[in-house]
Amino acid sequence: MSDTESILFLASATMYAISAAAYIFSMTFRKDHWTVRASQFAVLGAVFHTVSLALRWIEGGHGPYETMFEILSSTALVAVLVFLIVQYKMDKIKLTGVLVMPALFIMMGITATLPQEISPITPSLQSYWLIAHIGFAKLAYGSVLIGTSCGIFYIFKSGKESVSNFYERLPSLEALDDLSYRFIAAGFLFIAVMVATGAVWANKTWGSYWSWDPLETWSLVSWFTYGIYLHLRLTHGWYGKKAAYVSIVGMIVLIFTIFIASTVFSLSDHSAYMNI
Repeated sequence: MSDTESILFLASATMYAISAAAYIFSMTFRKDHWTVRASQFAVLGAVFHTVSLALRWIEGGHGPYETMFEILSSTALVAVLVFLIVQYKMDKIKLTGVLVMPALFIMMGITATLPQEISPITPSLQSYWLIAHIGFAKLAYGSVLIGTSCGIFYIFKSGKESVSNFYERLPSLEALDDLSYRFIAAGFLFIAVMVATGAVWANKTWGSYWSWDPLETWSLVSWFTYGIYLHLRLTHGWYGKKAAYVSIVGMIVLIFTIFIASTVFSLSDHSAYMNI
């Protein structure tokens, strides 16, 4: 990892931290203009982050998917970009940044503790299917993070007898519930494509579509969890708080998959073929 890349990575993490603090300040003291500044800091952080990963890509000769550091770093970047695009299109959703940006800053902090050496790409990773697999995984994480944030705000807002100025700036309860559903539904589809493309890559690499690798298994568990969310919502009418609580459970399972299943379970096909 070059000094320039390291400085840019640190700068991006710092901008995300400032963005998170600005969102929290805006929420606590009801300062609307700080929400705009928080978004600007997030954009600046994304620029630094993009350049940092681009330099790493040029130096290593491969995309950010060889080591766990690269995977988590690029996942955080995609999640930031998804959030920025969505909040640009839906202005009132900006306030979900009070949950999204602290979560992404924590993710950057965890990433910074991992080995940062650039490794030469292994033959198993030179596959179009792997790129698609990882790309859809990152889109899934960004989507469900926003969807879960909307669900959490639904719980907070619906529990207030009198709606404060901060909650008035959020979308209505119906809109929060609908947005949570739409983003989680998108995440469910992205995870489905992630699992399918991963199976194709696994067959080309390991000779079988499925081997019950821990990361494979927990990715499937994540998909089933969000499938249960959609089933309960569409079939049994679980809206509002009930659906929000299920989305939180899904997020917990996904976090376990990203940070635990992919690192603690070292005896896996993924760890054997990738620097995880």
